[in-house]
Amino acid sequence: MTGIFRQIGQFAYPSEGWGITCDGNRLIMSDGTAVLRWLDARTFKVIKQRSVTDQGRPVIHLNELEYVKGEIFANIWGTDYIARISPASGKVVGWIDLSGLSKQFDKSVPIDVLNGNCL
Repeated sequence: MTGIFRQIGQFAYPSEGWGITCDGNRLIMSDGTAVLRWLDARTFKVIKQRSVTDQGRPVIHLNELEYVKGEIFANIWGTDYIARISPASGKVVGWIDLSGLSKQFDKSVPIDVLNGNCL
Protein backbone atom coordinates (compact mmCIF):
# COMPACT_ATOMS: atom_id res chain seq x y z
CA MET A 1 0.00 0.00 0.00
CA THR A 2 1.21 3.46 -0.77
CA GLY A 3 -0.11 6.86 0.07
CA ILE A 4 -1.26 6.08 3.61
CA PHE A 5 1.28 8.39 5.19
CA ARG A 6 2.32 11.78 3.95
CA GLN A 7 4.74 14.31 5.33
CA ILE A 8 2.95 17.36 6.72
CA GLY A 9 5.98 19.35 7.82
CA GLN A 10 9.52 19.30 9.12
CA PHE A 11 11.78 21.17 11.48
CA ALA A 12 15.43 21.21 12.42
CA TYR A 13 17.29 21.75 15.66
CA PRO A 14 20.98 22.34 16.34
CA SER A 15 21.66 19.19 18.38
CA GLU A 16 20.99 15.46 18.54
CA GLY A 17 17.59 14.14 19.58
CA TRP A 18 18.00 11.60 22.40
CA GLY A 19 14.60 11.90 24.06
CA ILE A 20 11.39 13.89 23.96
CA THR A 21 8.30 14.19 26.12
CA CYS A 22 5.46 16.65 26.67
CA ASP A 23 4.31 18.42 29.84
CA GLY A 24 0.84 18.98 28.39
CA ASN A 25 1.76 22.26 26.73
CA ARG A 26 5.38 22.17 25.62
CA LEU A 27 7.81 19.57 24.35
CA ILE A 28 10.84 18.78 26.49
CA MET A 29 13.88 17.45 24.66
CA SER A 30 17.22 15.90 25.61
CA ASP A 31 20.33 15.65 23.45
CA GLY A 32 22.66 13.50 25.56
CA THR A 33 24.11 16.44 27.46
CA ALA A 34 23.05 17.69 30.91
CA VAL A 35 20.69 20.23 29.31
CA LEU A 36 16.93 19.87 28.81
CA ARG A 37 15.22 22.19 26.33
CA TRP A 38 11.56 23.22 26.33
CA LEU A 39 10.15 23.76 22.85
CA ASP A 40 6.97 25.43 21.69
CA ALA A 41 4.83 22.53 20.42
CA ARG A 42 3.68 24.49 17.36
CA THR A 43 6.85 26.26 16.24
CA PHE A 44 9.47 23.93 17.79
CA LYS A 45 11.44 26.98 18.91
CA VAL A 46 13.37 26.70 22.16
CA ILE A 47 11.51 28.57 24.92
CA LYS A 48 13.85 27.79 27.81
CA GLN A 49 16.50 25.37 28.91
CA ARG A 50 17.69 23.94 32.21
CA SER A 51 20.90 22.22 33.21
CA VAL A 52 20.21 19.02 35.14
CA THR A 53 22.28 18.61 38.28
CA ASP A 54 22.57 16.22 41.20
CA GLN A 55 24.12 17.76 44.31
CA GLY A 56 25.55 20.55 42.16
CA ARG A 57 27.15 18.26 39.55
CA PRO A 58 25.86 18.02 35.96
CA VAL A 59 24.04 14.82 35.02
CA ILE A 60 25.01 13.91 31.45
CA HIS A 61 23.69 11.31 29.00
CA LEU A 62 20.04 12.22 29.59
CA ASN A 63 18.23 9.85 27.27
CA GLU A 64 14.60 8.78 26.85
CA LEU A 65 12.25 11.16 28.69
CA GLU A 66 8.84 10.77 30.32
CA TYR A 67 6.73 13.38 32.11
CA VAL A 68 5.22 11.73 35.20
CA LYS A 69 3.14 13.54 37.83
CA GLY A 70 4.98 16.85 37.43
CA GLU A 71 8.48 15.36 37.18
CA ILE A 72 10.69 14.51 34.24
CA PHE A 73 12.04 10.96 34.24
CA ALA A 74 15.23 10.46 32.19
CA ASN A 75 17.09 7.22 31.80
CA ILE A 76 20.83 7.80 31.94
CA TRP A 77 22.44 6.20 28.90
CA GLY A 78 24.88 3.42 29.74
CA THR A 79 23.54 2.95 33.27
CA ASP A 80 20.71 1.18 35.08
CA TYR A 81 19.39 4.43 36.55
CA ILE A 82 16.51 6.78 35.88
CA ALA A 83 16.76 10.33 37.20
CA ARG A 84 13.65 12.03 38.59
CA ILE A 85 14.09 15.70 37.67
CA SER A 86 12.31 18.82 38.89
CA PRO A 87 11.28 20.83 35.80
CA ALA A 88 11.37 24.06 37.82
CA SER A 89 14.96 23.75 39.05
CA GLY A 90 16.61 21.07 36.92
CA LYS A 91 17.71 19.32 40.10
CA VAL A 92 17.51 15.55 40.47
CA VAL A 93 14.97 14.88 43.24
CA GLY A 94 15.46 11.12 43.27
CA TRP A 95 16.88 8.10 41.50
CA ILE A 96 15.26 4.87 40.35
CA ASP A 97 17.73 1.98 40.48
CA LEU A 98 16.87 -0.71 37.94
CA SER A 99 20.12 -2.69 38.23
CA GLY A 100 18.15 -5.79 39.25
CA LEU A 101 16.41 -5.74 35.88
CA SER A 102 19.55 -6.33 33.82
CA LYS A 103 20.27 -9.52 35.78
CA GLN A 104 17.16 -11.06 34.22
CA PHE A 105 18.41 -10.75 30.63
CA ASP A 106 20.48 -13.10 28.52
CA LYS A 107 24.10 -11.93 28.90
CA SER A 108 24.89 -12.86 25.28
CA VAL A 109 22.75 -9.90 24.12
CA PRO A 110 24.47 -6.60 24.93
CA ILE A 111 22.16 -4.01 26.50
CA ASP A 112 23.29 -0.41 26.49
CA VAL A 113 20.14 1.49 27.47
CA LEU A 114 17.04 0.87 29.54
CA ASN A 115 14.72 1.75 26.65
CA GLY A 116 16.25 -0.69 24.16
CA ASN A 117 19.21 -2.85 23.35
CA CYS A 118 22.01 -3.05 20.84
CA LEU A 119 22.42 -6.25 18.85
